[in-house]
Amino acid sequence: TGTKELQGVEEIKPTQRTAYRMICKNDKGQVNRRIIVDIRAANSGTQNTGGPAKVLLLKAVPSTVRAGEASVLVWKALDADTCVASGGWDGAKEPEGTELVTTTLTKDYILKCTGPNGEDQKTAQVAVVPANQPLPPELIIVEPSPGENVPGPLVTVSYLAAGELAGVDHVHFTLDNEPEVRDLDFDGTYEFTGV
Repeated sequence: TGTKELQGVEEIKPTQRTAYRMICKNDKGQVNRRIIVDIRAANSGTQNTGGPAKVLLLKAVPSTVRAGEASVLVWKALDADTCVASGGWDGAKEPEGTELVTTTLTKDYILKCTGPNGEDQKTAQVAVVPANQPLPPELIIVEPSPGENVPGPLVTVSYLAAGELAGVDHVHFTLDNEPEVRDLDFDGTYEFTGV
């Protein structure tokens, strides 16, 4: 809590699922952003089963920013012994994690993971737009990752919205052959029974 600088990094150590919100104001209005941090057991979902490495998820949240603004890279890999970043970031990475990046130019962020029987990589782009250009609203599905096998029958979808949300009324979900789910919060979870 409290007043923050216009740009910075702060370490947090939550012990349970926690939401963090920041509100920035000037004489023309205000904008707010909210993230949710989930707590998991070490290496949850990233254990090695002997197959080729698979990068299930690499996303930038938000993927469109103004120069000097921050984006959070979110990634998850399975069956990975090592993961290495290149492009707009670098260094060895854990098979699952998040990292705050700040850029003044459009950049590609690449994550390459290697396992005992092969490797895989994904790329996420952070696009930088002019200061006077609106940021498009985005809805990011954080979990489950595309291609991830999820034990049922109850499936939890974790999502968040980013970008200019002032003119966005609701978040809606549509599942195959089911009625639309309406009026959800801009970030959170939605549970449904899988088939």
